[in-house]
Amino acid sequence: NYILPEKSVTLNTENDTIWVLKDSQIKKLVKANRELEVCNEQLDLQKRKMALYEKREIETDTLSAFLKKDRDFYKANWGKCSKDVEILGKKYKQQRLYTKLSLGGIAVAFIVGLLIR
Repeated sequence: NYILPEKSVTLNTENDTIWVLKDSQIKKLVKANRELEVCNEQLDLQKRKMALYEKREIETDTLSAFLKKDRDFYKANWGKCSKDVEILGKKYKQQRLYTKLSLGGIAVAFIVGLLIR
């Protein structure tokens, strides 16, 4: 309730607190209260954003761990394949040598066959 200037009222103050404020003080109080409401709204918004970022961080960490496992799997298989390629390269070189030797052997046998005849 408002008490107009130059009026008096008698109140029992055992259970209540009475504040006497000027109009300028009331305006400042209303302005401060509105600023507090805006700050509280901003705080709630920031809390929601923070919760969203924390959720995204958990999802990103989970995805990162999954991708690391995939990377390790493919890295291990790459190593195995590299060893297999090296083994096949050595076998190919041996096969080429055997092929050359057998072609040389055929040529030598043909020449020896002509000379013996």
